[in-house]
Amino acid sequence: MRQKGKVVSVREDMKTAFVTLETEKSCVGCKGCSGFGSGCDLIFSNNKIGAKVNDEVLIDINGWSRTWSGVLVFFLPLIHLFTGFIVLNQSMRLNQGVSSLGGFGFIGVYFTVLHYLDKTRIKKGKCSVEIVSVFMSRQLI
Repeated sequence: MRQKGKVVSVREDMKTAFVTLETEKSCVGCKGCSGFGSGCDLIFSNNKIGAKVNDEVLIDINGWSRTWSGVLVFFLPLIHLFTGFIVLNQSMRLNQGVSSLGGFGFIGVYFTVLHYLDKTRIKKGKCSVEIVSVFMSRQLI
């Protein structure tokens, strides 16, 4: 899938960059990315073509990456919630209220580990999103 975006920062080695994606028709009514401002999403991407900050670019997102991201962010946390509840309720014989809190604790641990792994991947420069072309550069004069 290809999508337009704007480079907001480039790493010192110029090999990777953070890109905000433009809001598309599919974004209408969704508030999932509203914390990033006018862009719909903030994505870490390979920058093999040497795009600079404020360049408008076209990025290519592997379909498998989008699916896997959805699983990591939406499906697996639910699994951790139910696992935490069941483990604490059945094996430790805690009441349902405490077990529910424990389930949310399992989600917290999961997202902490996921955040750490994501930061490690970024430091290593591993990414499945690629900047494929630059449209224009908005240099301040």
